[in-house]
Amino acid sequence: MKPDVPTAPPDRRRIRHIRIESGALRLDYQACAEQAESVADHLARRFPELTVTVDDELHDGLPPLPCAQTLGLISQSHLRKANGHTTNDA
Repeated sequence: MKPDVPTAPPDRRRIRHIRIESGALRLDYQACAEQAESVADHLARRFPELTVTVDDELHDGLPPLPCAQTLGLISQSHLRKANGHTTNDA
């Protein structure tokens, strides 16, 4: 019988790709795994109309993820405008 070998926890400092999408709006960033997951969870709870994915598809030129506080300030009106709605639309 092979002895159980403890596996190391995932490296939360590892750099990941995070994509935030809403209609025609698509934002791609790089962030450490912990920050990417935290922001993805926050945005999913606060803005269910967003599609947020975190993966390992990094490429040159990806900007760093802005401060998580900044992303928390995204308003519903910004999302509506990104999806082509006017401020009078429901």
